[in-house]
Amino acid sequence: MGWELSTLGDCLDELYRYPTYYGIKYVSKGVPEIRGELIEEDGTLEKKGEAYRYIDCKTAEIFPKVRLEAQDFVLSVRGTVGKVGMVPEQLSGAVITANLIRLKFNKSLIWPKWARHFLLSAFFQNQLEAITSATTIKTIQVPKLRSIALLRPPIHEQLQIAKILDTVDEAIQRTEQLIAKLKAIKQGLLHDLLTRGLDENGQLRDPIAHPEQFKDSTLGRIPKEWEVYRINEIGKVVSGTTPSRMVPQYWGGTIPWITPTDMSKLTNDYISGGQDSITQSGLESCSANLLPIGSIVVTTRATLGLTAVTERELATNQGFKNIIPNDGWNSLFLCYKIHELSNEMIKRASGTTFLEISGTQFILLEITAPVPGSKEQSMIANAISVHNQRIEKEEQYLAKLKLLKKGLMHDLLTGKVGVRIDDGEGKEYTLKETTEKIEEE
Repeated sequence: MGWELSTLGDCLDELYRYPTYYGIKYVSKGVPEIRGELIEEDGTLEKKGEAYRYIDCKTAEIFPKVRLEAQDFVLSVRGTVGKVGMVPEQLSGAVITANLIRLKFNKSLIWPKWARHFLLSAFFQNQLEAITSATTIKTIQVPKLRSIALLRPPIHEQLQIAKILDTVDEAIQRTEQLIAKLKAIKQGLLHDLLTRGLDENGQLRDPIAHPEQFKDSTLGRIPKEWEVYRINEIGKVVSGTTPSRMVPQYWGGTIPWITPTDMSKLTNDYISGGQDSITQSGLESCSANLLPIGSIVVTTRATLGLTAVTERELATNQGFKNIIPNDGWNSLFLCYKIHELSNEMIKRASGTTFLEISGTQFILLEITAPVPGSKEQSMIANAISVHNQRIEKEEQYLAKLKLLKKGLMHDLLTGKVGVRIDDGEGKEYTLKETTEKIEEE
């Protein structure tokens, strides 16, 4: 196969970290300073350009060995260890803080683009974890870092491996950018749908072209067909509660029990379960409410205004006020309208340890909406759902790409599967085959 077992140190021209980083004077323009928090998960450094700090040139001259060149690498070796960044051309000349280390590969042995994938691989990261000192603050010592094993293919294979993995990275980046764009579009769409609504033809009402379609209300201009409703006019408001943790038989049952932490992990507008569950006896022990499908759960303690629609019967803890809608109300529409009230909840909340809005204050909150039973609520909810489905489709595609990348990294960076430099035997990848696999996904 022509691969050689080396150490990281054998393949480096430079491995340096200043033990201290002192006397720093920051200026508005000067030499960029790279910190660990600026390193992205994919090994890039340029995405947070606005977050960079700058030091003056005279200060930078004190630290010549941490002045970076294009295609150098920075590695976090203290605190959060293992973050890796490849220096782009525009950051050539930058300096690093004391929590980072500079790596400069010998390009006759290691191609930088291959090195980026190797340093981000589980093979390297697992070795890094093994040499990390078990102190209060994790630290990696330079001699141990130099000793990390490196299975090195010939340069021409490194080039091919890097091209294959870069192809997947580019697909991942394009998909992430598309998802970000779709989410930005969604915010504008939500604002328009939830304030202007849709006419009988499914078109957004235009307050400029057709002011006659709007009227004044206590909450500002709203469509003529809409009214202002208090929360307690929308449905029944019920709180959550917690069974005793001292009674084991109350826990681990079939009834999902939701906390605000579960809500913070949601990736869509629906919830069907969380980290914990309770039994029927647990539910009855604290007079908890079993919410029917289609209820809206709303966080009203600490983190205010997170909302979701229940996909199955469940219960929540006391960090919620929950709404069981009256007939004629669309749950998804209400979910978004109530989420809009987050800032108003904060204004009305009180508390020292954490903010909480009381039940009395919560039921007095107001929304604007089409009258119950009108098809407009469903039309708005459907428009939101269609856009959500597009985002979810791209997120699923992104997950597949990341899984593909993980498998390719394992196969190609360990030598388990070779790249086809010329005709040969066995399972091998080519750049064309990788591109076709991405298109199939």
